Formats: sequence, C-alpha cells, structure tokens
Amino acid sequence: MAAQPKPQLMWILRWLVGLPAALVAGALVTVSLSPRFRSRNVQQGKRMAIGALLIAVACLLLASYMMAELARDRIRRMQCGENLRWIGQATHIYANDHAGSFPPNLHTLIEQDIREASSFQCPTEANRALARIDYAYVAGLTDRDPSEWVLCYDLPDNHYGHGRYVLFVDGHGHWYDEPRFQEELERFRRAFREARGIDPEIVIDNGRQ
Repeated sequence: MAAQPKPQLMWILRWLVGLPAALVAGALVTVSLSPRFRSRNVQQGKRMAIGALLIAVACLLLASYMMAELARDRIRRMQCGENLRWIGQATHIYANDHAGSFPPNLHTLIEQDIREASSFQCPTEANRALARIDYAYVAGLTDRDPSEWVLCYDLPDNHYGHGRYVLFVDGHGHWYDEPRFQEELERFRRAFREARGIDPEIVIDNGRQ
C-alpha cells in the first residue's frame, strides 16, 4: 500500500498556509477600503478588495475542510476502537469453548461465525478486500494470561502512522500515538519473553507488514 501523508502534518501545513493568507487578506481589505487609498486609485482599490475577499473566502473554505477532516479522523478512531472491542469479546467467547485458549488467528473467528468480517477492517482503510484483516494478532495467549498483555493492535498504516489502537487480554483497549505504542509493544515483548522464554508470535493474516 502506498504511504499516505499523516493528518497531523497536513493540518500543520494548512494552518501555515491559511493563517498568513488570512492576515494578508485582512491587511489588503483594510488598505483598499481606506479613504486615503481610494482617493488615489479607486480602480486599483476595488481590485485589491475583490482579491482580498477571494483570499478570505478561500481561507474559510480551508478552515471548514480542516475541521471536517479532524471530525472524520476522530470518528474513524472511535470506530476502530469499537472493532477491537468486538474482537476482544469474540476471542473470549471462543476461549469459553476451548479451555481458555484464544483462537490461533483472527480468521478463525470469521470462519466460525463468531464475528462478521467487517469487524476486522479498519475504517481508515478505503480499499477493502473481502475478509480483509487490518489488525495484528498475538497467537498462543489464553484468558489466564496477564490482563495487560497485548492481544491485538492496528497495523502500521491503519491511521497513516499517526497512532494505533491496542486490545489487551482482558478485553480493554487504548489509543496510543506511534512512539508510545512502540514502547507498549516492547514492554509486552519483554514480559512475554521473561514468562515463556520465547518471543510472542505476531500473526498478520493478510500478509501486510
């Protein structure tokens, strides 16, 4: 999948462009509408006023787009967190019928009709294939493992690298920015190695890295 720009960077760039443009537009309107300036060159003043108004309108449209993008990103995060919450419930339903063991992979939950395929698709991802799974899964865990161990999490490009949702063994989830996520994942790996003497097996069912 092609890399996409991070929303945070895009918002910063838009503000860097939009704010100076708004200031310039305001200055042009002030100057062009001043009596002293208009008395010198009425036609030039009108052209400057129209240009300034167009810049101001463009800035307003840009600000509206930015606010809408912020709202959409927040909604996507909430939907992704809801997906992981459902996945957590499904893994515990499976564990109840398998002596406390979680499924070997997430596809098992789809194959056994415990959860529908849409629950495994991150809403940020526009291009979706049937039975696509957008989450990494830690195989070999049980419902008796420590509650703070990582069970499932967003793949790297689900939210443009801005951050990831993490599902833990006890079913609760949490959003982390990317640096904090890497710290949390490394903490889990260390704890897993200390407890079992091996590295955890991370399953990515659709082969995405």
